Amino acid sequence: MVWKVKTKMEQKVKFIHEWLTQKYSISELCQSFNISSPHPDWFETL
Repeated sequence: MVWKVKTKMEQKVKFIHEWLTQKYSISELCQSFNISSPHPDWFETL
């Protein structure tokens, strides 16, 4: 079985896509994507 490796950009796009659906908070998304909680200038790093 072949596992698909996702690039950082693919992960960022997926994260933003999920956030734009407004189904999840940023904190929930951070937890599900296993990333640390955002800080004030967090979106500038995207």
